[in-house]
Amino acid sequence: MTALAVKVESAPNLNPGQLTLSDPACGPTYSDDRFAYFHFTVNSCGTTRKFINNVMLYENKISLPDELEVKLNATTSSEDEYQLKVSCYYVVNITCTLAFITRLRDNEPFAQTGTGRLM
Repeated sequence: MTALAVKVESAPNLNPGQLTLSDPACGPTYSDDRFAYFHFTVNSCGTTRKFINNVMLYENKISLPDELEVKLNATTSSEDEYQLKVSCYYVVNITCTLAFITRLRDNEPFAQTGTGRLM
């Protein structure tokens, strides 16, 4: 799964790099001052799985670790709270047929070497 947590105006003091998934050991793969990018498998980082009728649902949440949120709320007058629920679902017991054709290209693309200005 991949998820993007974007900084919002209601949490101006939030550092996206401090966000974690349900398992606090799972931080962002990349972050800057505006967002945090997460990439994880559905069998890790506290991801839960539920079956609802013929749907398999994976869920996780992105938030500040509990101890960090308590510390931030104690030092700021406004409560900077951030929580994002991430979900991914699959319809189960359905067979889908995929078709594809493989054939050789008539000519392979190639790059010519040279010098000059890249346009």
